Amino acid sequence: MRFKHRLYLLAGLLILIVLASLTALHVLCPESQTISAIKLDAASPRPVKKPLNSSFRQKSTTQRIYPNDGAVRESCISTGRLEQIRKSYRHKNIAFDKNYPIKRQVPLAKRLIIIPEKRTEADFKSSQIPTKRNTTPWIVTTKSDLQFDWAKSLPGVRIYGYLPHRAWLIEATYEGLKNTLLHPEVITVEEWKPNDKTHPFVDLLSEKLSPNDSVALNIHAIHPDDLKDINAIIEKNGGNPINHIAAEDASYIHAATPIKALQELANHGAVQWIEEAPARKLFNNISKLDNALYSSTPNETLGLTGKGQIIGHADSGIDTGNLSTIHSDLTNRIVKLTSYTSDGNLADYSGHGTHTAGSAVGDGTITAANRGTAPGATMHSQCIVDANDNFANFGIYTLFNDSYLGNAKIHTDSWGSTGGFGQYLTDSREVDRFVWNHPDFLPFFAAGNEACDSDSNGIIDANSIVPPATAKNCVTIGAAESGRTTGGYSKYKWEVFNSSEESPYPAEPVLSDYLTRSADKVDNQRGMAAFSARGPTADGRIKPDLVAPGCDILSCASSKKTSSRYVYNLGTSMATPLAAGCGAQIRQYLCDFLNQQNPSAPLVKAMLISGALSLAPGQYGTNAFQEIPFSSPNNVEGWGLIKVGNSLSATNRRVRVIDRLSISKSTPFATEIKIQNGGNPLSIALSWTDYPATLGSSAILLNDLDLSLTCPDGKIIYPNSLTGPDRKNTTETIKLTSANAGTYTLNITAHSLPYPQTCAALVIAGDANEDTISSDLTVKYVDATNTNITFYSSTKTIDKTQTETTDKAPAVLWIPEGDYLEPYVFAGWELDGVRQPDAAATAHNPITINMENPHTAIAKYYPLSYGQYFYNNQFVYAWWLERIFNGNATTSQLYWTNDNDGDGHYNAFEMFDNTDPNDPTDIPQKPSIQVDALPTFIEERPPWAVLAKVTDNFITSEVYLQWKHKGDSDWTRTPMYDLGDDLWGAYLAPTNYGASKIDYCVVASDYLQYQLYQETTSTVYSVIGDYPEPWPKLSPESLHELTIEDETADIELILQNLAGADLTWTASLTATPEGDWISALSPDSGNLVAKQSTKIKFTIDGSKLQQTNATATLTITHNEPGTETRILTIKHTQSKTKARGIPISWLNQYDITYSNPQDYEAAVEKDHDNDGLATWEEWHTDTDPTDPTSLLALNTIKIDQNCARLTWHGGTTATQILQYATSLTGEWHNSLTNAPPTPITNTVTLPLNPDKPCHFYRILVP
Repeated sequence: MRFKHRLYLLAGLLILIVLASLTALHVLCPESQTISAIKLDAASPRPVKKPLNSSFRQKSTTQRIYPNDGAVRESCISTGRLEQIRKSYRHKNIAFDKNYPIKRQVPLAKRLIIIPEKRTEADFKSSQIPTKRNTTPWIVTTKSDLQFDWAKSLPGVRIYGYLPHRAWLIEATYEGLKNTLLHPEVITVEEWKPNDKTHPFVDLLSEKLSPNDSVALNIHAIHPDDLKDINAIIEKNGGNPINHIAAEDASYIHAATPIKALQELANHGAVQWIEEAPARKLFNNISKLDNALYSSTPNETLGLTGKGQIIGHADSGIDTGNLSTIHSDLTNRIVKLTSYTSDGNLADYSGHGTHTAGSAVGDGTITAANRGTAPGATMHSQCIVDANDNFANFGIYTLFNDSYLGNAKIHTDSWGSTGGFGQYLTDSREVDRFVWNHPDFLPFFAAGNEACDSDSNGIIDANSIVPPATAKNCVTIGAAESGRTTGGYSKYKWEVFNSSEESPYPAEPVLSDYLTRSADKVDNQRGMAAFSARGPTADGRIKPDLVAPGCDILSCASSKKTSSRYVYNLGTSMATPLAAGCGAQIRQYLCDFLNQQNPSAPLVKAMLISGALSLAPGQYGTNAFQEIPFSSPNNVEGWGLIKVGNSLSATNRRVRVIDRLSISKSTPFATEIKIQNGGNPLSIALSWTDYPATLGSSAILLNDLDLSLTCPDGKIIYPNSLTGPDRKNTTETIKLTSANAGTYTLNITAHSLPYPQTCAALVIAGDANEDTISSDLTVKYVDATNTNITFYSSTKTIDKTQTETTDKAPAVLWIPEGDYLEPYVFAGWELDGVRQPDAAATAHNPITINMENPHTAIAKYYPLSYGQYFYNNQFVYAWWLERIFNGNATTSQLYWTNDNDGDGHYNAFEMFDNTDPNDPTDIPQKPSIQVDALPTFIEERPPWAVLAKVTDNFITSEVYLQWKHKGDSDWTRTPMYDLGDDLWGAYLAPTNYGASKIDYCVVASDYLQYQLYQETTSTVYSVIGDYPEPWPKLSPESLHELTIEDETADIELILQNLAGADLTWTASLTATPEGDWISALSPDSGNLVAKQSTKIKFTIDGSKLQQTNATATLTITHNEPGTETRILTIKHTQSKTKARGIPISWLNQYDITYSNPQDYEAAVEKDHDNDGLATWEEWHTDTDPTDPTSLLALNTIKIDQNCARLTWHGGTTATQILQYATSLTGEWHNSLTNAPPTPITNTVTLPLNPDKPCHFYRILVP
């Protein structure tokens, strides 16, 4: 029997107070690298390198694969409800303002930025919560077109992406924002606002839905390190993050996200963009019709079979899913099957994947007539649909990369989104990102089957193509009618798609047209499939790119779906694998017949487009119902129907291809086309890869090349049937049905090239004179220590009768390595493997080449520090040794203190300045410094941007701005940052803000001076700050999030008047939620003379703050004029239960955990282990509330010779007092105090009073 006990709980609980501090938003600018001192005669010279802050260096992607997309949508609103909202949405891109040049307009998703002509004052205030790097997102506009690395040397700045036109999205610290103004090209700096981050459709969802409703979203981060913070916001609001994509140039979370989380996400500096993530689906219209099985005649076949090519294929699986038992037409063609589904499915239960695979690579083993367009190619098939028709939650980059690693260079994708018509969304960008990084990989995407006649006017509506088919770097395929007159679905008309629920084709002439053949019966292959999605994209790009037959396509059947071996299907899903197979044929032709080692995606695309046949006017005549415009390209058929024969050769046609064309702003491309015999067609196609667009911009084209053709009579023809340059597309064509005899001049220029690594290809097909065909000159800059590493490569096509002089190779290339730019130094040219000009003389730069034959010119570069030791352990650079001596020199020629040419400079000095020790006219030069001096009197407040032009014949190693106040003896030095083109910049930030004189100058060291610890100093200039207005400063610059519990936190800010007139100010404090948890300001107004400051305080009482999140906003208005606002976000956490004061952390250690603080109140009253003690009692006794054997209890009592032997169990940290009484109503007396640490089991022997018949014992815990 267990003795009764009573537990006494005494007051005096210890409360843990957590103190929180506020830290200002700031970053320390890195100082110059500290390098050990080395004398001139030491073994190794001092190294030099530059810090690197450029973006998009990491190209690899990591991904967490989750079960399937249904996991996201289970907690989201219903598909029907979402579709109702989607039907009410009409996407409109921001229109340009005709009053301003296009180059001065930046169209975002919801507003238009007009770039002023002159620099404007920047406001660096942001209401957004900064990232852990103390950064927030900003838009920087510039005077002219810059390239992506323009800010690489600006500390605290990282470029995220380009915003056409002449704008950049960056993340920056406060110091980084100031550094951007150092750049002479910068015009404005403004915030990437929370409202800029949300797609307009997301705004509509927020308006239509309740706060607790969830939708599937893609939330993009400004940096991969920010995904954790974004994930926390989603989960805190009850969302369900499913998939993380983390890469330097693309980081986002796919999540079921409550509407209530949107504002918090947009207000965080870590978030770049928020958009809906439409569900994915297969594009197969057959599901709307009865199944029909017939035999068929074969498609037209060519001599090319796609042999040697591997096609990637993402679809619903292949037949049985077992390579040994799949369809006989595919047994020898499918080389790999991969599942991306949660159930590991590889089988094809819908029949879609087997059909599309057969259309591409089926070899006709069962019926030869039914083979695909590339029966000699092989396929890596990737199953993206599980056995229940749920799409896997895959990332496109990972999907493509898996195929690419298996050497697939063509990929066919007959699927897409259920929404986002015409828009450039995450999936579109992921396609562009992969192809940009892998320019020899070409994906083919189905345009979709969503086209309809919504206004019943007999004309199919525009703007129905869905992502990812809206990408720039893919081939988007529409569906044409197949021309079948018997069998299959040839007897059906488009009216069969109409029902009581929906009527996509309600009016003539579409209504009574046959599915598979033209209405006019003149040319049964001239019509378009009514369901085939039309363009353009939302930003006006031509889509689809091409069309292929997509109606009544007979191909392999899945045994999981039917017992037949072949089945008819229709949809853009059917057209796409046919087109991809044609792409494999083109690629085989380029590799096997034109000896192209690794043809680029733009070349394959340009070849297909060059030979395409327009189907205009279509099947309904040239009246008001004309189906296809005569202008080509157009948004119905793109560039037309694929005709591989036309792409390769034809009567009176020769095809000339130029791959990986080198184009830059300064080096346009031009070539002559001489037509001997007039009257034949001439076709020119230019295609290029483009960098993925920045989400949140309405302008999608970034790299913009311009194609034009000057005719023999001087007339200029522009591409794509336009009267001027094309500003939207990445493919441009000029097609003449009958070219006149004479000389045409083809020109390609770069209108905009923010990302210069674009891959471009040109195809010219026509009757050109063989004698005028040019030779190719390939120019490469390579690492001489590893010739497999190429820093730069370009190919020019030059007339055989001409000579060509290379550009002068830069003396130094700065190459990214880790977080720094490492210098590589020019060592000489090789032409076709032979040193130029010969083995003995000093290397020439540049070199001139006779172009009668093709050539490869290689400029060799060595790392600056790369060299070897010679006589007397002296170090000689490899680049200098090779450039001057071709790697061979005598000891005297290399000895540091010799003067080979008698010009008064040691050999060592010549080496460190990269001059010729054998040429007395080539001597070391000191750097030249030209300072852009500040005005003598300046009203602008510091810091003042000081710019200097520092030029040197070799390397400028260090540049400093040095300054001092009047009367100071010592100079203060600030490192200047390389802004490119020999321009250096730094801020002059005096510590004395009054009107005092400041002297300043610029000092620089070239590489020779750097070794000698010498420097060159500019003229000394003076500046005086003259400030007419008061100069208020409120510190800290920004407030971080404050986490408190139930304690009181005092918030202190400092208001200063740094200089100028008196500052009169007033302050106000607002709080959300309202209540007495925040006290009033003290003081709330005042007057400050120059160099005077005051402390402003307010108090937060956590014990009165019941809401989890709150905001305190301090606003100070002053006569400067202006306002200063600081926003403090308060996160209130509960450390103890309200009623019992039990630490929540103690409950958590026993896995008593709840997301709702109210649940803890009930938990402490509960007896979790059924041992008779409530949880709060077990906390006081220091026992385990989840273990029934762990409790405070008297276990046994034994009576022996007037003594009582007692045993009890308890905890280890609570004081235990053993008491006795001789009556339950009598007085209790202490027998023993057991101080911690106490044993779990305790035993004590106590004497009994023989005069008392009863003895009672209890254990008390104070």
